[in-house]
Amino acid sequence: MEDQWGITLTGDEWYDASYRDGVKVLASTLDAVDCTPYLDRVKKGNGGQLTISGAPPRTSWAWGDYGLTRPHTVTLDLAKFQQGWDEGQRGRLARLIIHEFAHAANTDRFENPPYWQRTNELFQQVGQFSDYGSTPDETFADAVGYYVARCAEGNPYDQVKNQPYYDLVRDEFFAGTEFGGPVGEPQTC
Repeated sequence: MEDQWGITLTGDEWYDASYRDGVKVLASTLDAVDCTPYLDRVKKGNGGQLTISGAPPRTSWAWGDYGLTRPHTVTLDLAKFQQGWDEGQRGRLARLIIHEFAHAANTDRFENPPYWQRTNELFQQVGQFSDYGSTPDETFADAVGYYVARCAEGNPYDQVKNQPYYDLVRDEFFAGTEFGGPVGEPQTC
């Protein structure tokens, strides 16, 4: 992953064979978005680099975070990822990865770029995107995460009302590349 995508991996959990499946989800998720400008956008938002820590986050309930446990770093709890793998939650894991990356990409929000202005407009017009997205920044991260992880359980893109979020994410972060069928149609995964 370091050689292929120019990211830095820190933490001991990467080398624990019992977390292999969770690491595989990360690698396959990175591979899925490799044909888009998304990883470059994430790195740009994070000062030109991306560091992913495979170690428990600061909060015991979290499966991952961006910047809360380690500055400028996406932290993923690989023990919880392995648990999610064992429970068949592969869509959730992909969503969490892309969600946390979106926070790194979104650090420019205080400069109020056009995508962030549009996100705030949609938050006012359409409402929060998911149950977790109760603020514009969490709504944005979930809109990006569910965009890639169309097979994640309870995907809000199964609802037509979320088409404007879909269009924003598709156009601004994935250069038109799509990862599933039309909005409003539950995916067959």
